[in-house]
Amino acid sequence: MRTTVIATTAFAAAAAAGLISAPAHAGVPDPDPQGRVIARNGLAARALPSAHSQRYGTFPRGKVLTINCKVPGTNVRGNRWWYQVLGEGPIWVSARYVRNLGPAPDHCDPSDGTFPASATTGLNQRQGPHVRDVRLGRFASGAIFQVQCFTGDGSNKWLLTGAGRWVKASYVNYPAEVNYCFNG
Repeated sequence: MRTTVIATTAFAAAAAAGLISAPAHAGVPDPDPQGRVIARNGLAARALPSAHSQRYGTFPRGKVLTINCKVPGTNVRGNRWWYQVLGEGPIWVSARYVRNLGPAPDHCDPSDGTFPASATTGLNQRQGPHVRDVRLGRFASGAIFQVQCFTGDGSNKWLLTGAGRWVKASYVNYPAEVNYCFNG
């Protein structure tokens, strides 16, 4: 029994040091990340990764959420990450109030890249996808920049730039290949 404990401890230490890796399991997909709601009074479910967007309800404290991916958004008590919750429609929650149960989710990158876009007018760059989110800069009319994905729809559609900032899609020329911020 003692030998097993020593071997297990030695294996864990070597793996943590990056000297060995776990065996690959061909054909077995990684499970979706999960997290537990730790907010005392529950966690607001939002339409966009912004504390200013429409609220769709509340997940109770202790609820385990299945998470698709993460994007930067409104800074909530020092944490800018927002998680997209699977199985609930396009719902976003602040990562500040979710304790990961295993590895953190990957960044949302549905296209595995970015696409060139241009501002059709002077364009605010925001911390999150809402006009009430903090302004982090501005693109001049005609400025060329990269976009990765979008959230929202219709007149409330926002693009995530390659720099992790949000811009209002209605003021941007961008290619049709830009997809919704989702991994899958």
